[in-house]
Amino acid sequence: MPKKSTIRTLIILAVVVIIGLNSMFIVEEGYQAITVRFGKIVNTYTNAGVNFKAPFVDNAEVFPKKTLSWNNKPEDIITNDKEYLQVNVTARWKIIDPVKFYETNGSIQGSYSKLDNTLDPQIKTVIATNNRVEVVRSTNEMLNDGYKTSESKEISTGREEISNQIKEGVNPYFKEMGIEIIDIIFKKVRFSDKLTQSVYERMIKSRNVIAEEYRSSGEGEKQKIIGETDKDILRIRSEANAYAQVKKGEADAEAARIYSEAYKGESAEFYAFWRALESYKDTLPKFKKTFSTDMEYFQYLYSSK
Repeated sequence: MPKKSTIRTLIILAVVVIIGLNSMFIVEEGYQAITVRFGKIVNTYTNAGVNFKAPFVDNAEVFPKKTLSWNNKPEDIITNDKEYLQVNVTARWKIIDPVKFYETNGSIQGSYSKLDNTLDPQIKTVIATNNRVEVVRSTNEMLNDGYKTSESKEISTGREEISNQIKEGVNPYFKEMGIEIIDIIFKKVRFSDKLTQSVYERMIKSRNVIAEEYRSSGEGEKQKIIGETDKDILRIRSEANAYAQVKKGEADAEAARIYSEAYKGESAEFYAFWRALESYKDTLPKFKKTFSTDMEYFQYLYSSK
């Protein structure tokens, strides 16, 4: 009898333990849960801690509160200006209503098929209504060389606004499923292989245009500097010549004064005669015309005195 009593006690303890374990569950920090009884939601648990449920008939479904991520498969998408881009997008999302989430998705894995079926078409639709430059760039600032060419295009929407358009387009639908899309992030945007060669050619053309503009600007600056230099040279030479003439005039005047002082009185007539001879020596060989000997200029040359 004691042996049977011990076995009975152990069985009872085992049943109690099994029932106890099946009647409680733990919600960890960063998670939320619901209890489901015969397919119907009984309770919702949004705080961490130990919770109780009806054993064997209630099932606890636990979902994360943390931000989750969804990634699309990179694929070619045509833009409004008929160019193909290969776009890789990440969406960050979270469960905001575990009841709605369970009723519409059933599980995390089930939600990803809904995300695929909704986000992929929305991404294609929004990109298809925008030009390539709007998807590629987020700002009008020139990030490379800062040199704007005639082929530069300004954006009016930009990648950030396109992300918002995608998010706003799907959030009303997802909120009915207990899901909120936090943001849409373009991980990679590259030209499709269909466009690679044409893109290379356009890049070469664009770089050549920029190089030609640099060369043209440099040549213009060169001619401007040369012109200013020539102008400065002429000005300096003119100023130097004027200065030299002034100094020469002052020197001649001083020489005349000295000569005049030296030949005052009885030697004055001889000085005048000597100056006339010096003048004849300089000017007569250059004369090509006939002049009258009665001119006062020739008084010392033809005078009998």
